[in-house]
Amino acid sequence: MAAALVLGPGCAAHKPPAEPPPVGGPATVGAQLQDLTESSRVAARLHTGSRGVLLATVDPGGPAARAGLRAGDLITAVGDTPVTNACRLEGEILDREGGRELRLGFRRRDRDGEKTVRLENGVVYHAKACDAGRGEGCYRLAVLHALGKGVPRDPARAAQLFEQACRQGSADGCAAAGHVRLMGTVAEKDEAAARGMFERACEGGSAGGCAHLAFLYATGTGADNDDRRATQLYVRSCDGGDAKGCYNVGLMYEKGRGVPIDLARAREAYTQACQGGSSLGCTNLGFLYEHGHGVPVDEPRAATLYEKACEGGSCDDGDAKGCHNLAILLRNGRGVARDLARAATLYARACEARDATACANLGALYGAGEGVTRDEAYAAHLYARACDMGEPLGCYDLAVVYGTGTGVPQDEARAAHLYQQACETGDPVGCLDLGVMSWSGEAGVPRDEARAASLFQSACDGAEPRGCLNLGRMYEEGQGVSRDAGRALVLFRKACELGHAAACTEASRLAGS
Repeated sequence: MAAALVLGPGCAAHKPPAEPPPVGGPATVGAQLQDLTESSRVAARLHTGSRGVLLATVDPGGPAARAGLRAGDLITAVGDTPVTNACRLEGEILDREGGRELRLGFRRRDRDGEKTVRLENGVVYHAKACDAGRGEGCYRLAVLHALGKGVPRDPARAAQLFEQACRQGSADGCAAAGHVRLMGTVAEKDEAAARGMFERACEGGSAGGCAHLAFLYATGTGADNDDRRATQLYVRSCDGGDAKGCYNVGLMYEKGRGVPIDLARAREAYTQACQGGSSLGCTNLGFLYEHGHGVPVDEPRAATLYEKACEGGSCDDGDAKGCHNLAILLRNGRGVARDLARAATLYARACEARDATACANLGALYGAGEGVTRDEAYAAHLYARACDMGEPLGCYDLAVVYGTGTGVPQDEARAAHLYQQACETGDPVGCLDLGVMSWSGEAGVPRDEARAASLFQSACDGAEPRGCLNLGRMYEEGQGVSRDAGRALVLFRKACELGHAAACTEASRLAGS
């Protein structure tokens, strides 16, 4: 710290120099930011429970270094606002101007402190580093070109700089260059080249590179499918502070891909992902709490997590499924106060993001006039949109309105086709209803007992108890199938186990006869 100026008698006190004018954004602190993980916490000798963003590297002579910050310092606050994750802190810095001052709270091992960093213009700073042959400078400059921050958005120029960064030793540059090659948007698609770059990035310490390489193994893209190897790489990515890597660790452990199912490990990974800014991580963590998978059921906590996922932030635009799941809780008053109007708003947001089930659910609100003005024609439009996106519920609901002429002209043939479509795409009630029509020869559907039996079987296989019950009656009477009392009893009992009271009565009757 510079010594204070001592004034002699009769000397006039000089005013401190004025703060230099801002030089435009985006700004930089000249450091690589990383979410804090358990391994990085231990390496930095920070105590358990520390929260913030780690300075993974600090550029010599850069703004952070000049302010006295070092690699391994944990940034805990910007001004008086706690820091949540690296992505949001990076976004906040980029939105500021070079020349401005930024007050950062930090922790170094077991001591807390505060430093004031004079920011620099990121474009100028990173361009100078790149021109000097420093790969990390080229990588950061490429990011600005990709985002259009301080320079016109130019994906082609960004791709060139990512490649240059990789050649000059930037692991993150290799990861980004590999992703460009994998996507084939501004450079020729080359899965083999992408894999090589991802391997180089991962070995060089890029958490994103490890996550990209894991994706190749998880999907069999440019490599043999190997879920075990993919999980190992996702873990490595997560340990390096990549929130998306943590999300995928949670997914692999939740689904048992390449590892035994471990819901506790999944919850831990989703928590880390959510805290690191992954909306998908927040959604999946909320789902565990909503349904009690590996944790006690906690619907209020699930609602909070879905809210966070839906809103997103500087790290992503939010997750439509989080909006959808929160809308379901709001519609039913589970974990939150019932609010049909807000549920409709969230369904609409998710529907616009191409969540087909949300479109169908929004249609149900418009059809019933719940939380919105009743509009049966618009409800039919939403059902059609959901159906076109492959949602069985949308096809089923659209079949119902065509069958009844609600909001659309009545069209029994169209309804029958839609019931068939719903059935074929996995809706057991669609199979059931079409089966009833085929059994009775109603609603313009020709009577066909054999077809009815087949449809009831599909409904029963989909855990629809009425399908099992109806098929049992057909076996008992020999309608459309050979008479088989034993098979009928099995079906009655299955329907009973699925909660159909009349099937329990039928099973008792047939067993006692």
